[in-house]
Parts: sequence; structure tokens; C-alpha cells
Amino acid sequence: MAKDLEEFDRSLGSLKNLFITEIAKHTLEKKTLRGPFHRLGRNISFASWKDHALRLYSWAALTTALLNRDEYLAVFRKIVSRIKYRHDNLQEELFLDHASLKTVSNAQFDFIFEPLLLVSEDLRSIFARLAKLTSLPDRDHWDRYGDNSHDNASDFSKMAAGFAQCFDHQSQQSTDIRWMIVMNYLSNGRIVFGQPMEERFLEYVEYPNRGDMRSVRPSIRALEITLRGNPHELSPEKKKKEHEEIAERIWDELYAGTNCMPLDMLAPKVFDYREVAVKAIEVYKSLIANYFDNVSTTGIDARLDGSHGLAMYTIALLIEGIGLSADQRISAKLILRTILEAHINLRFLTIKDDPTIWLQYRNYGSSQAKLTFLKFLDAKEKPDYVDIQELYQLANEDVWLEYQDINLGSWANKSLRDIAIEAGLKGIYDQHYPILSTSSHAQWSSVRESNFTQCVNPLHRYHRIPDMPRFSQENLIPDMCKLINQMLEDVNKLYPPFKERLRGYKDQT
Repeated sequence: MAKDLEEFDRSLGSLKNLFITEIAKHTLEKKTLRGPFHRLGRNISFASWKDHALRLYSWAALTTALLNRDEYLAVFRKIVSRIKYRHDNLQEELFLDHASLKTVSNAQFDFIFEPLLLVSEDLRSIFARLAKLTSLPDRDHWDRYGDNSHDNASDFSKMAAGFAQCFDHQSQQSTDIRWMIVMNYLSNGRIVFGQPMEERFLEYVEYPNRGDMRSVRPSIRALEITLRGNPHELSPEKKKKEHEEIAERIWDELYAGTNCMPLDMLAPKVFDYREVAVKAIEVYKSLIANYFDNVSTTGIDARLDGSHGLAMYTIALLIEGIGLSADQRISAKLILRTILEAHINLRFLTIKDDPTIWLQYRNYGSSQAKLTFLKFLDAKEKPDYVDIQELYQLANEDVWLEYQDINLGSWANKSLRDIAIEAGLKGIYDQHYPILSTSSHAQWSSVRESNFTQCVNPLHRYHRIPDMPRFSQENLIPDMCKLINQMLEDVNKLYPPFKERLRGYKDQT
């Protein structure tokens, strides 16, 4: 775990770069941990860079793929300067998003984009491919720069490269485009910096050569996002909605016109646990022997039956898991989740070591057999795997079922979390339970992880697509063995000596 965190930390530069709120600082409200922005209530509105804003600057994203950073920043600066120092033919205001560019004349468009389109003839033809997007509002302008000599005019590979660089709203290329947008508003006189903000103004004007970029870059992004709902617009919400609809139409067109690119499936990792399975069978047999060494009555002994039964149950799960190669399947998490719950219950029972509580655990199981049996008596049909006669025998094994009450809650009248706390296993619970429960309860994160993959086509927004079941790259067998060995420690405490333990599982990690 520590090694994984170190690798994660290196990939980010620092975990602090995540800028996320730790769990202890979330606010608990009934059964919900509220995120830090919840307190804003309805005063918050969401804006998506990748979904809506970026598509309106497709030409700029394409530019970042065609030119190096110094070159495209120089082009952006010249374009914005042409808006600030207006040509006589320019309208009073001009914005550089595709929706706004639709309204400018050919002469205005050519003047503004001359610094970009005069770089080379090849660039002109590549930008002309923007016109292949019929949903692009200003497509007629870009179409004028094309010719009929390019058979691959609908090739969007360069556009894909640009969007890949700009997909993250905090990437260098995205920040550079967002700087250009801010400068566009400055050039139109829509934002003005007063005397106290003079240095920040100069940092924007001389970007990226002035100021501490650790401060300048975030401030650019923060200002740009506020400009999407600029209060000085006549109808800011109407314009925002219009832009979002245009962006979605472009995304839809790109999806219809290009192919998905599924992420390559990783080959399954192969783990050989045959020796561990052999050892598990030996431990299982030793548990049986230890059980008979401690039998003192043919009557009910909830302590002896429960302690050895729970341990044998988890070993049986481990053996089945190894036989199914469960370290490579969804079932591995389901098995580990059950072993975890058995471990927590046994530790709780061991610490309490109260005959009443041992019997409470046992009686709860018998009452569940009764409940199931009675439900099937009234059912028109039942699952094929259910043996109604076996259920009846289990329900009556200790006492006639007519004398049994049925507890519809948990066996200890506590949540598993509370049981874990009393058992001193809160740490183990927190490590395993939340993520394993998503699998056992078929929650979306587990469904997404196992049965979907990512389309790596940037023009598809890296969306999710169904795929064959994904092989787990994690090895869960060692954690199963660790938890079972802890249970064997409990058996040893209750019925010493019991020294057998699972071994050899660490060699495969």
C-alpha cells in the first residue's frame, strides 16, 4: 500500500497537488458525509471545460497540436492584439469562440486569424478540415481555406491530438487557451484591473514570463470560468445554454463520424497457489482435529461450533477461490468480503466470550433458516438451488422452530462497523469493507471497473464503453490468508494450543 502511494505521489508531483479535502474535514449530516461545497447550497452552478467550453475553441486546441508552445502563444498574443487595436473594419467587440465568429465578416475573420493562417499553406488546409464539422457555427469561414486536393480532408487526427492535450482543464495547453480567453475579454474592455491589481494585470499581459506560475496559472483558470457566465452579457444564461448546446452537437457529430478506440485489455496475471491450497486443506484438517480434542458434550456448544465453524468456512472459501482462480475474477472481492465479515464476527465473539452472545450468534442463523423456510412455504416457486427439506432440518436442529423468534436485524443488533469497533478491528474494517462492499452490492463503481473500459479517442471525450469482463491486476489471495490467520489466532486463544497457520502466500506478491 505504501509503495502504491509513493508511485501515485510521484505521478502527480505531490499528493498535495490533488487539492482535495480529507475525510475528517467533511461534515457528517445524518448518514451523509457532506462535501466541502455543500454549504453553498443552490448558490453553486457547474461549468465543464471539456464538455462545453473547449469545443467552442476547437481551433485553439488544434493550434496546440500543430505548433510548439512558444509558437502558439505568440500566435494567440497576436490574434488578441488585433482585437485590442482594432482594424477599422472590425466590429466593436469580437470574441474568439466558434459561436461568436459566425457573425463576423470574411474580412474581419481573415484579419483576426492572419497570424495563424499565414504560418504555412499546410496549416491552412488542416484548419480547413474544421469545416467538415457541420455543427460548427463558423464552418463557412474555415471552409474558405481548403482546396479539393486533399483526399483525407475529414482526417481528425490532429484535432484529436490537440484535444488530448487540452482535455484536462488544468493542463498547460488548456491553461494557455484559457489565458487567451481572458485576454480576449481584456481586449474587448469587458474586464478592467484597478490599481491594487496592477501587478496581476501585468502578469496576465506578460504571461508566462512574469510572476509565480503557481499563482498565476490558477488565477487565470478561476477568472476564465467566471467569464462563461459573464454578468455583463445581456443574456448570460441564454448565451451559456446556447454554447453548451453547440458543444454537445459537435461532440455528437464527432462520435458519429469517428470510431471508438477501446483501451487495450491487460493480460491476466497468473498466480500459482496450488501449494497454498494444499496447506489450507492441512489447516482445515487440523481444525477438525482440534475440534474433537475439545469436544466435551454431544449437546449444543455454541462457542466450540461457532469458533471452529467460522474458521473452517473461510478456509473453504479460500480453497474454492484458488480453484476458481478467484484472484483474477470479480468473485475474489466477494470472497474476501465474506472472509472479512467472518473475521470481524469471530474477533467480537472472542473478545466478549460470553455464552449468551455465542448462543445469540448461533440462534440468529437458525432463525434465518426458519424465515427462509416459511417464505418458501407460501412461494409459488423457489430457486433451483434451495433444498426445502434441508432448510426445515436446519431451522429445527437446536429447538423446534415454533419456539423461535426471528430477528430481522443483524445477529448482534449492531452494524458490522460497530461490531468491528468493539472488536478492535476498525482499522481492518476501513481498509477493506467500503471497497469490497461495492462489489458485493453491485454498486456502479464495481460494475464500471469490471465490465466497462475506456475509449481512448479524445474526440469521444474518453467515454466509457462496454467490454468483456476485465481481469483484476491485483492479487487478493494474500489478504484472504492474512485475515484467516488472524481468525486462527482467535481459535488458538479460545482452544489452545492451535499453531497451524497458512504459509507461502507471500511468495506470489
